[in-house]
Order: sequence, then structure tokens, then C-alpha cells
Amino acid sequence: MSHPHRLSGEPMSAKGNSKIEKLTALPGIGAATAKKLISAKIDTVSKVASAGSKKLQDAGLSAAVAKKVGAAAKAAEKASGVAKKAASKAKS
Repeated sequence: MSHPHRLSGEPMSAKGNSKIEKLTALPGIGAATAKKLISAKIDTVSKVASAGSKKLQDAGLSAAVAKKVGAAAKAAEKASGVAKKAASKAKS
């Protein structure tokens, strides 16, 4: 008997799983929420960050979750932007 919340072994492309993994790295996003976002074409942290609460709610998230996830994505986006700047500075 398979567990309904298990990610591994699901019949999905590797690309789909990596999108889910990237989204579930954000606080407040589990596999089910990630699937809702991917279905709504909000399939990257960057898209979640720029989507806004209304668009996230249209994708099927509750208002509270949309707010939390949006804020987490913006923080992650900001952190990765800082990391990228530091990396490019180190190279030059």
C-alpha cells in the first residue's frame, strides 16, 4: 500500500519532481500546495515571490497560506540574490 503523501515513486517526470522539491523548500509549501502552484504555472520560487497573494489564492491557497508563502518566497529570492551578487563579486 502506498502512502498518499509520498513524493518518491510518483509517476512524474524528473523535471516535475525538481520543481516540487524547489517549492517545498519554502516554509508553508508541502507537496499538495506545490502541485496546486505548478498547475497554476507558478512553478518557481521567483514566480511565487512575484505572484502576489491574490494570484496565490487563485491557485487554490488559503489567504493565510498565500501570505506566508509569498513572504517566504520573497525572503528566499532576496537571499539568493545576495548570494549571487557575492559569488559574482568573488569571481571578478
